[in-house]
Amino acid sequence: MMPRMDGLGLVRRLRGQPETASLPIVMLTARDRAVDKGAGLDGGADDYLGKPFEFPELLARVKALLRRARGAWDGQVEPTKRGRLIAFIGAKGGSGTTTVAANVAAALARGGMSTILVDLAAFHGTAAAVLGIVPRRRMDRLPLAHPEALTTPMIEDTLLSHGSGLRLLAGPAGTKDDPPVSGVGALLDRLRTLADVIVADLDPTPTGFGSGALRVADEVWLVAEPEPIAVGRAAALIEAMERWGMRPARISVIANQTSPEMTLGRVEILAVTGREVGFAVPAMPKACAEAVRRGAPVVELAPELPGAQVLTGLAEAIVGRLVPPGGALAAVAAPVAPTHPALAKWRTMAHGGVDSRAEAIAPEPQR
Repeated sequence: MMPRMDGLGLVRRLRGQPETASLPIVMLTARDRAVDKGAGLDGGADDYLGKPFEFPELLARVKALLRRARGAWDGQVEPTKRGRLIAFIGAKGGSGTTTVAANVAAALARGGMSTILVDLAAFHGTAAAVLGIVPRRRMDRLPLAHPEALTTPMIEDTLLSHGSGLRLLAGPAGTKDDPPVSGVGALLDRLRTLADVIVADLDPTPTGFGSGALRVADEVWLVAEPEPIAVGRAAALIEAMERWGMRPARISVIANQTSPEMTLGRVEILAVTGREVGFAVPAMPKACAEAVRRGAPVVELAPELPGAQVLTGLAEAIVGRLVPPGGALAAVAAPVAPTHPALAKWRTMAHGGVDSRAEAIAPEPQR
């Protein structure tokens, strides 16, 4: 307890003095009832945190208030950049979704596009392992349960760098409950201000992370192995996403052949899912295994492989749908314009040289 004056009285006094009237104030108190919070906020506090509390949350809230206060004092405005959000979701576990997402993100970054790969698996995602990154910092440190306290600098401090130029936001360790959809939305909104393209790697069964990303994604790529069980589940997932209000034009299918024995064709996949196969990735199990061992994506290690070329082509298609100067977004199904300025720049940088490490991996045998 404070001597001679309670916290609410102090807040009112500070607000009544010209020199402290605009001072950011957080009330930290054992009075955690809704009526007490209302009284504190009505009395002039900017934020209200009840005891017991976690210190990282308090620190995040203080930083958020200071950042907003600096913006008001300096006349700063929030950044207006808004990157394109590309979501990858597997029809089922083992579809190779993380491999596809990580390679597409690396191809985008190698071509000069500012790219962030965000691992939205609810429990121990594998994107960091696929890229050979030790996840020293994870999404757990962000206050997603309190999106009002989330700031762009917090996210930037949590990102991990990769040699391709992309940055990774490693997924949670699974020690906390899933954040609310509002927290995921706030995270993705902030990420969009930091890069040209945000690549989201989602769980096959959408959790709070996945459902929040699917609803706001500009494109959704459904990764399915060309075999009956995976394709059947892909069809069910497409129906579910459409029930959630997603436009069919935003959803596309990738047939990812994780084994040469998977040979379901485009016609059969179309008949089951109602979707044309946008991209078909041929099997390259040896190269994928070696890439994981080395901690580098296949598009870097063996860009001459047919599978790597398909993934690079998908990155090229994404670049072709970015907003041109003064233009509007193209539809997901629209063809890539060969004269698109962003695409021309990307092609020059992405295909300007072949990584010397690629020679160490022999091409996959074609069957």
